[in-house]
Amino acid sequence: VKSRCLKLYCDCFQTGALCNTSCKCVKCLNTQSQNKPGGRLKMAKRDYLLRKPGSFGKKEKKSGEGCSCKNNRCLKKYCNCFRNSISCSIKCFCVDCANHLGINKQKSVADDP
Repeated sequence: VKSRCLKLYCDCFQTGALCNTSCKCVKCLNTQSQNKPGGRLKMAKRDYLLRKPGSFGKKEKKSGEGCSCKNNRCLKKYCNCFRNSISCSIKCFCVDCANHLGINKQKSVADDP
């Protein structure tokens, strides 16, 4: 929510695509109107490329390949497992994981404002 789809957490932004109606974005700035010169999307992409030129070529993990979360306890949408509504498994390298059985209950609590 706070990133407004201008961080690499957003799958669309990370791949260089614009968000669309199938995304569940809130106050999204990864849109065509912000993709013009001087727009926030253009500036965010430029800043990422200045800091790390290979930012947008990063491989996205597929569902079921596990995660490597360190700070969010696998209870946020940054976690690949949580985002795909699956529990973390032995394939994961997460730290202090709380994404075990009962994920739907945890997800509904985490999604409430």
